[in-house]
Amino acid sequence: MNKVVVDLDKRMGPMGMLLALLEIDFFDTAKTLREITIRCNVDSEKEHKSNYFSFALDKYVREHRLEKIEGGKVHKFVKGSQL
Repeated sequence: MNKVVVDLDKRMGPMGMLLALLEIDFFDTAKTLREITIRCNVDSEKEHKSNYFSFALDKYVREHRLEKIEGGKVHKFVKGSQL
């Protein structure tokens, strides 16, 4: 499988960043909030804290774009059934 690289626009908000990552294979495997934050911060103008992405993640879970895997204190997110 070829890895697809996506450059996130430095001006994107959390929803745009996550949507761009949904379009590639990033969420094909479950990711923690920390992993998501690190990936988004690679292309961002500033360093965001993980809570910056919480609302967008919850919205995409409600829309079934992502599935939330409950795991005690650490939750993971994986591409949902809508995609």
